[in-house]
Formats: sequence, structure tokens, C-alpha cells
Amino acid sequence: MESAEHLICFTANGVSLTITAEDQDFNKKPLGLTNILKVGAAGNGTLTVRLKHESDKNAANACNTGETDAEQTFNVTVK
Repeated sequence: MESAEHLICFTANGVSLTITAEDQDFNKKPLGLTNILKVGAAGNGTLTVRLKHESDKNAANACNTGETDAEQTFNVTVK
């Protein structure tokens, strides 16, 4: 299944954001289509969203494994 082969990853820079995946693939591993976003102090920064292919979802940081299928960085402001 495609969901087991993919993972959506988020990286915040310059701003305090914590993003936690709320959904799972059929193997009960994170997927990242539905997330909880918690913000910290106000500020400006960027949020990078990556679609990873064949990442090791058992790794300590699965977003550092596999290949990147797509990536986009957005400017963000926390108020």
C-alpha cells in the first residue's frame, strides 16, 4: 500500500512549532496527513513540508531516511 511507503514530514526553523502525526498507515506507523500543531512563542520562521518515500518508520528520526519525493518551504508567523 502507498501509505506504508510514504511519510509526510515537517521541519520548523526560527519558530517554535511542534507537529505530531495523528494518523497511521495500515502497519500502525505514522503517516502525517492529519496532524496536531502546537505553537510556542510568537515569531517568524519557515516550515518545510517533505513527502518521503520508503522512509524507515522504525528509525529514531524516520524523516532522515528514505528519498524525498516532494519538498516545499513556507514562511510562517506565530502570533
